[in-house]
Amino acid sequence: MMTSRRRFLRLTGSLALAGASLPLWAHDMAAMASGEEHPALRLAQPYKIKLAINKSAVCLAPVAVAEQQKIFSKYNLDVEFVNFGNSTDVLLEAIATGKADAGVGMALRWLKALEQGFDVKLTAGTHGGCLNLLTAKNSPFGGLESLKGQTIGVTDMAGPDKNFFAILLKRHGIDPISDVQWKVYPADLLSVALKQDGEEVFIRPGHI
Repeated sequence: MMTSRRRFLRLTGSLALAGASLPLWAHDMAAMASGEEHPALRLAQPYKIKLAINKSAVCLAPVAVAEQQKIFSKYNLDVEFVNFGNSTDVLLEAIATGKADAGVGMALRWLKALEQGFDVKLTAGTHGGCLNLLTAKNSPFGGLESLKGQTIGVTDMAGPDKNFFAILLKRHGIDPISDVQWKVYPADLLSVALKQDGEEVFIRPGHI
């Protein structure tokens, strides 16, 4: 029996969502690991897939947990991991050249590739607390609406954190292109720029 692409994407999407929500819904992961809660999602035959992943990324730890808990095998997925390090370009190249069948990463870093026609299907997973927009303690800013006309420090103009907050600014009526100025700083100099260069706001990826 052949596994349809739609069924495969449905299964992997469900697993991704369950894995990514581990910190809040660990009981859901335990239920999936038991193989009793979602029997309809189990593939009729083993399906081999090469999955590109950065194994050192904290944000992607749920995938490693799913492997250790044997969730993939319980749903008849034979997963081979391809470690692409910390480069999104390498991840996209691995998928484009067939070295990997799928990849796990920050979708908002894929925007340029998607705009240029990179042919890929997306499934979704999410978790909170990874991206932070910070100001000084005595800052007058009380919300995104108050950032119009301000300078925002970032570590990468193509980073998922910058793109994420650009989307939020747009939703709050601020044009992220014309209403704010973005300036790039090395990660370890963001706080220095906040004090010395008059930067009032900066975005920092990662947990704090």
